[in-house]
Amino acid sequence: MASILLEDNDIHYAYNCIHNFFDAFGINYAIKYAESAFKAATTKPIWKVEDPSGLLFFMENIEILCTAVFAIYYHRAVRAE
Repeated sequence: MASILLEDNDIHYAYNCIHNFFDAFGINYAIKYAESAFKAATTKPIWKVEDPSGLLFFMENIEILCTAVFAIYYHRAVRAE
């Protein structure tokens, strides 16, 4: 029973992470920052217009978002078995 409660808390946390990501970044904003990351990775003059701290914050949140999505997917896959 305790392990089920722990799993439910983990899944609840994962959904909260997804919610928090989209509270901080709208989809258009997320696309813009993803494009900035790709440009930064492929061009020499990286930071002439934008501040890199915003992109770093975005990338940290993308990592949290991906981890949350994976946790939910894995939780559903285990339950389906």
